[in-house]
Amino acid sequence: MALYALGANAVSAQAIDAVVLIVNEQAITASEFNTLRRIQNLSSGSQDQSPDLNDATTQSIINDALLVSHIKQVAPTRQVSEAQINQAIQSLAEQNQLSQEAFVSNLVREGIDQDIFRESVENRILIQSVISQPMASRIKVSEAEVREFIASHPKLQASAKGEDEYELYHLVVTLPEGASNEQRIEAGRFAEEVRQRIASGEFTFARAIAASQAIRSNTADGYLSWKKTSELPALFVEALVKLEAGELSPVLDSPNGLHLVRLAAKRSVSGEQAANVTEYQVRHILKRLDSEAPADAAIKVLNDIREQLMAGADFADVAKAQSDDRGSAEQGGALGWVTPEALVPAFANAMTQLPVGIISGPVRSRFGLHLIEVLSTRDKAVSASPLEQQARQQIFSEKLDEELQYFVNELKSVAVIEVLDQG
Repeated sequence: MALYALGANAVSAQAIDAVVLIVNEQAITASEFNTLRRIQNLSSGSQDQSPDLNDATTQSIINDALLVSHIKQVAPTRQVSEAQINQAIQSLAEQNQLSQEAFVSNLVREGIDQDIFRESVENRILIQSVISQPMASRIKVSEAEVREFIASHPKLQASAKGEDEYELYHLVVTLPEGASNEQRIEAGRFAEEVRQRIASGEFTFARAIAASQAIRSNTADGYLSWKKTSELPALFVEALVKLEAGELSPVLDSPNGLHLVRLAAKRSVSGEQAANVTEYQVRHILKRLDSEAPADAAIKVLNDIREQLMAGADFADVAKAQSDDRGSAEQGGALGWVTPEALVPAFANAMTQLPVGIISGPVRSRFGLHLIEVLSTRDKAVSASPLEQQARQQIFSEKLDEELQYFVNELKSVAVIEVLDQG
């Protein structure tokens, strides 16, 4: 859905702050709409404009408003803490290679209302926790889908051979908002002077950062630790691939400032990576729930069954006779060796917390109510091909986008959406 970025012009103080868009019960004013456009728009220099139903950014604002409206109906007590909002803003700052203080300062300089910005971050967290995450937990990607995807995307094989990692130092000489050519030239001369002093050994990155308010970094000494190629801006990667360990880049010019990076070390990560996963040998007894009847009756039945099992009744015999999961019932309730990822979240959470040999109380999932027993656990080494991981993630993302768009379209089909004519 929406991303946050810098680079927008200030909201015009002369704009008439009338309502320009209605989404169900929410009335969005001109200033709110344009602030939301700037928050969501990756491009810089966006101008004020009226809502346009054919515009992708307008549709994204409408989608978010519909999702938040839905959340207020289905989860009215769900709240987001200030700590969660601050952590999300910190992550956004890091994505822009800025400290949180510098990131927020830039937002202020660009006229983005801080209350609207924080509310938009809060709404994003709500959408993820109430809608996107539960939706993601229901999405499964099969091995057959992965194989088919790789076969139909030959370019994927070339891009998944491995990833370089760089240990580096970084600083940025900041530019004033709307810097003129003269100001950029002056900042460039200053950045080159800093580079020469670091290259000669006169300055360390830490000393350079402390020497001028115009020099910023995410850390006091500029050290960024190990970063993968995919975690770095293309501008940095293009410079780093040409450097040997210990070497300093030339001044790198970007919209948000003039950067210097020093390569401390480099390593390659490729081929198959070994990983350990915990598998559970588990069995269960299921009672499905009647949508028109309360769960109390099924809970009582399962509690009675649990007492019988605790008294010595054979789990397999009881499962064959009474479990509503007829597929596993024929196997005495056995599900075999499974990983948590292969199961619905409620079942998986209960399973992973159960001691071996202990029968759970009734556990509710979307299938009904379960009694669960873990017979054994084991750690198993599996090879995780980067190519397969990349394909699986891409398939998963596409499925999640489709599910979310389908859900939003359903909300739109019954929503009140009106663009108000300002002429």
